[in-house]
Order: sequence, then C-alpha cells, then structure tokens
Amino acid sequence: MAKISISTLRTFRKFILTPVLLAIVSCGLVSPKVVTNQNVSGVIKNGGGDFLIVEKLTLNKIEPIDTVELAKDGKFTFKHQSDTAWFYRFRLQNKNIWVQVLIHPNDKLEISADANDLIHSFKIKGNPKSEKFRDYLSKFIAFGTSKDSINQIYQAAQAENKGHLIFDDMQKKYINLMTSFEQYSHDFVLANPDNLGSLIAMQNIDKEKNKELIAKLMTTLNATYPNQPYVLDFIEKSKKEMALNVGGIAPNIALTSPEGKELSLYSFRGKIVLIDFWATWCGPCRKEFPFLQQAYSTYQSKGFEIFSISLDKDVNTWKNGIEQYQLPWNHVLESQNGDASKTYDVTGIPKTLLIDKEGKIIAVDLRGEALLAKLNEVFAK
Repeated sequence: MAKISISTLRTFRKFILTPVLLAIVSCGLVSPKVVTNQNVSGVIKNGGGDFLIVEKLTLNKIEPIDTVELAKDGKFTFKHQSDTAWFYRFRLQNKNIWVQVLIHPNDKLEISADANDLIHSFKIKGNPKSEKFRDYLSKFIAFGTSKDSINQIYQAAQAENKGHLIFDDMQKKYINLMTSFEQYSHDFVLANPDNLGSLIAMQNIDKEKNKELIAKLMTTLNATYPNQPYVLDFIEKSKKEMALNVGGIAPNIALTSPEGKELSLYSFRGKIVLIDFWATWCGPCRKEFPFLQQAYSTYQSKGFEIFSISLDKDVNTWKNGIEQYQLPWNHVLESQNGDASKTYDVTGIPKTLLIDKEGKIIAVDLRGEALLAKLNEVFAK
C-alpha cells in the first residue's frame, strides 16, 4: 500500500549556465573577447526597461549568470558559453516571474513573449529539443490551471458546508486529470528519450511501473549528454532505486541494538526478513503494530524475522517505545548520520521491504492486511 495514493507534482527545478571564458590577445593591450557558443535573442512585449535575469540551478544551488536590460521595444540578446546543455531560468526582475528554457551548445534561439503574461505567452524556436520541452511545459501549465480550478470549486463548496455534496465528483475529476497528465508525461519520455527535458517529465511518472522506460532513458541520455551533471545524477539515483526494488539485493545494515551491541541485517540470512523503518512519533507506524505483532507471532517459528530501524533521536524514547508497544522482535537505532535511511532512500515512514532467505527483495511497502497476505503466500510454498 503506497503512502500517498496520488503524488503531488513537484515544482519544476530551474537551471542555467556556467561562466564565460575570456580570451586575451597577446602582443599589446587588446580588449578581451568574450567566447560564447549560445545565443538567445527575442522580444518580450510590454517589457521595455525591465531586466531579464538569467540563472542556473546546479545540483546544490541557484547560480546567477547574467542580467540583460530589455530595450524600449522589449528586444534583448543573451550570449553565453557552455560545454553541455542546461535548463535556464529567465526571470523578469520587476514582475518576478520566470520561464524555463533548455539551451544547448551552439544554439541560436529566438524567443517571443508578453511581459504581462510571460508564462502562457512564452514561445521559442531554433532547436527542436528546446521547442518540444516548451510544449511539455505548456501542457504542465494547463494541467496546473485545471488542478487549481478543481481545488477552488471544492474549497468554495466547503465554505458553504457543501463540500460533501461534490467530493466524489471532484475526486473523480482530480484522479482523471492526474492520470491523463501522467500518461502525457509517459508518452513524452517515450517519444523523446534523447531530450534533457525528459528528466523533468520523468518526475511525473510512476517509476515502479516504468522500469524499462527508465532504463531506456538512462542509456539514451547518457549517450546524448555525456557527463551532463543532471544526467549523471539521474543515472546514479535510478540505479540505486532499481536495486531497492523487487529483485534487487537488500544492502546490509549494521547498527546498535537496545542492548548496545551491533546487529547486522545479514546475520539473518536464511530467514524471511521484513525490514521496517519506523519511529515512536510516527502515527501511521503505530497503526501497523497490530499487523506486525500478528505476523511475528504467526510466522516467527517458521523462519520469519522483523528487523526494525528506528529514526528516533532519543535513545530512551526509542527503548521505552519498544517496551510500551510490545514489539518483541529485532531492533536497531539509526545512526546520527542517517546511514541506513540514505542507503535505502527513505523519504517517509513507515517503509518496509520484505526479503527472502538470500537477501533478495520480494516486496516493498507492505502494510496492514497486504503484509499478512504476502507472508501467507510466501510460507505456503
């Protein structure tokens, strides 16, 4: 059972370009020549006198690149140097609104927009990849507008104590909208595996159901954009996620038990083990205790173990919780550096992984009756 039935779409990350290179001509005092391989020009209607701020988001921070003054008629030119493609954020200073642009080395792009409606009016041409990515963003913007409309209608009804009358209808529309956009995102990635913009679209797709698509994207993007930082990051994270899915081998965990001794996950090889990330402060975790207790009492004698990793910060709170909630299985406490959580990419709890006698993952995020059903299936063989 997933922790969230419908994922909230993330706000798009924004990127931009690296430093310019200066060429100094020898033999005398000569003005330095700026080396550039990217040229973006255009007109932003009603933007005369404003400033276009260009920024890049690295893996760690937003990096200001340039500030370009718009002419009275809104015309501008931005030139830059980069050895790979990046996502740029073009922001109007006075209005503090921005658009995202994909720019490659040697691009000559033309942009048109209206400062009074920059987000919807923005158009770009000059590179098919940049154009297709803009098409995707336009669809995303339309999706966001529709989502907001559904929410506004429901909130208005709630204000009049009539929310319950339209809840089912609004929920159906919302789910249909989410499903439609996820399918659009899937189709975009499938049709554009060599487009850096597919990294953005991939954020809106169920990765568990699209492993083959992820594998294709990893291979194609790596060939198209060798050494591009966001591609390398995507590949590294995807490999890690795939390893932590069904069929992968669970990495070892060796942490401190309540008795102060080191306890290793691999010490339970030869048994069916449920890896369980939890904390005493986690309400949904506590709701799982009756199912875990039933599972342990039913299958422990048949070779089943629970290996619980607590994210509690206070040792005494953790130990008291184990005793208070009567959790008689194996426990360890997460390290101060969060090593186990990082290894298992834990972004929310409860999180569980069921592994077989050889340490292979056979199920993930089993909760409630689904856990009991799976264990019944495993031990019936």
